[in-house]
Amino acid sequence: MSSRVVYQSEKTKLKKSNHRLKLIALALFLLSAAQLMATVYFNRDNPDSESQRQIRDQQEQITELKQELNDSKNYRVHSNDN
Repeated sequence: MSSRVVYQSEKTKLKKSNHRLKLIALALFLLSAAQLMATVYFNRDNPDSESQRQIRDQQEQITELKQELNDSKNYRVHSNDN
């Protein structure tokens, strides 16, 4: 093969490769845009829902711990009465 044929062959391969990479980049961009849209859509009702859920969970834990503390105090008081 002449060098010109090899050059043209390599140039064609590079064009195909470049085209393929552009398509992959476009697909990745569209996927990331779709992910962003889905995130915004599902979090639009209550953007602080995760932090509010954590606060509720912590408040429930505090309430449970207070109840356990009161129960243990009541147990001690009743056991000392005997």
